[in-house]
Amino acid sequence: MKRFILLLLIALLCLCSIICLTSCDVMDRFGYNDNEDNDDDNNDGDNNKGGSLCIHRSVIIEGKKATCTESGLTNGKVCSKCGTVLEEQRVIMPLGHDESTVYGKPASCSETGLTDGKKCSRCDLVFVTQKTIPCLPHTKNGTTCSVCGSLCDSEGLSYTLSFNRKYYAVTGIGSCTDTQIIIPSTYNGLPVSSIGKDAFKGCVSITSVSIPDSITSIGYGAFYGCSGLTAIVIPDSVTSIGEYIFYGCSSLSSVTLSKEITYITDSAFYGCTRLAAVNIPDSVKIIGSCAFADCSSLTSIDIPDSSFVSIGKNAFSGCTGISKSENGITYVDKWAVAYSGNSSSVTLRSDTLGIADNVFENCTEISEFVIPNGVAYIGNYAFSGCTEITAIAIPNSVKEIGMYAFQDCSYLTSVSIGNGVTYIGTNAFINCDCLNRVSINSVEAWCNIDFKNIGANPLTYAKNLYLDNSVIAHLYIPNTVTTIKDYAFNGCDSLLSVTVSDSVTCISGSSFVDCDNLTDIHFTVTSGWFHTSDASVTRGHTVTVTDSKTNAVNLRENAILEYWMRNT
Repeated sequence: MKRFILLLLIALLCLCSIICLTSCDVMDRFGYNDNEDNDDDNNDGDNNKGGSLCIHRSVIIEGKKATCTESGLTNGKVCSKCGTVLEEQRVIMPLGHDESTVYGKPASCSETGLTDGKKCSRCDLVFVTQKTIPCLPHTKNGTTCSVCGSLCDSEGLSYTLSFNRKYYAVTGIGSCTDTQIIIPSTYNGLPVSSIGKDAFKGCVSITSVSIPDSITSIGYGAFYGCSGLTAIVIPDSVTSIGEYIFYGCSSLSSVTLSKEITYITDSAFYGCTRLAAVNIPDSVKIIGSCAFADCSSLTSIDIPDSSFVSIGKNAFSGCTGISKSENGITYVDKWAVAYSGNSSSVTLRSDTLGIADNVFENCTEISEFVIPNGVAYIGNYAFSGCTEITAIAIPNSVKEIGMYAFQDCSYLTSVSIGNGVTYIGTNAFINCDCLNRVSINSVEAWCNIDFKNIGANPLTYAKNLYLDNSVIAHLYIPNTVTTIKDYAFNGCDSLLSVTVSDSVTCISGSSFVDCDNLTDIHFTVTSGWFHTSDASVTRGHTVTVTDSKTNAVNLRENAILEYWMRNT
């Protein structure tokens, strides 16, 4: 019995050995692979028996799809333990292109068309590119197309080719008989970019004009006397319009202005008696003289508050529907535009934004005038010839003073300039011979004023500059100033000495010319200075500034056309 049991155990051991020798084939045959749960530690133990046997763990090697031009590969299998290839990858040949037709569409009179094209349906490679088919011509019936119903470009207009032969201008009605003018955007293959001077002048039969986006300018009197014109839209492509452009267009009741124009020119809408409302774009800086004169039906106008500069003389004369009169002053929106009073003392309305050109010109009865804080602009010739005004205070809110604003104010003895002023126009204070005092509250602000010429600076006549009610004899240029602009202290006889701080890098020509009592100019930084006639350069003739008295002589007498600059 014991012998039988021993023989049975020996037989079982032999059987186990046979099984081990054939384990890889058995495992693979029965589908044992990496997707089954196996104990790696036990497998490693079995694997090491005999030194070269492996229970394979099958791992898939991803293939790749074939494309039109590149071959692919099928998936393969490999043992992750021993690297044995269990299933080889096979090459998949390139598929080749599958050419298909991309259908176009026919052109019509309102839309362009496309030709047929060809491309590969798999990779989208284009074999035949689709081409645009131009619009077909309209079938014109009167002013409209009988096919699509749209308005047709007017035919028979006159054009002039530009000097450089790159664009056309519409210059006349030509043989066109349309009452609804449609200006084309192109002519003879070139853009139509402008409407010329007097192009449609006196064309009383025109009722509407369509202006394309290709137009950038409209010339002087382009629609002068077009009394049948009822509405106009000026596209945003237009940046300039000429004077008298819609003069006498008595039927014009609606206008849309380009948001890119900066100047509504003189008499642009003069006599447009049916025009009821106008929205002035924010881009507009100037409304010219008589721009809306005699627009008797005008009841609404919106003038932008920001960045506006001036309103010309009689810009709204006869516009009774939008003007209000208080104490003899006529206001349009927040602008004082006319004066008909006879008072000796005048105060502007507290919400006044600006004083239009010529409003108080030659008002010799005015001896006292109050400009409230809030006023930003004083127009050209605004107080010219006001011979009885003796003092004027420019508040801090004022940004610009127009040319000849106080011309011939012959009894004006003092003027104070607020620290908000950045520009004073040509000859603003010319012939103010009685001036003896100019008051400021900031040397920095004063140095930054752009005086248009010598007659723009009241110091030319006053000779005495006051800071906080004290006459300036010894001037210190603060270290917040980098440039002393033209004519800043021209003719200032109260100055005895000047100290230029280390922040100053430019002293403009005429800054200290004719300061007869100025004897010393000290520079806190004495190196790097040069003089030049061109303020844009970075080098010039070296200037030695170590001697204060020599500096005074040079800047007082010899620097009229020069800039003294310093390299930093």
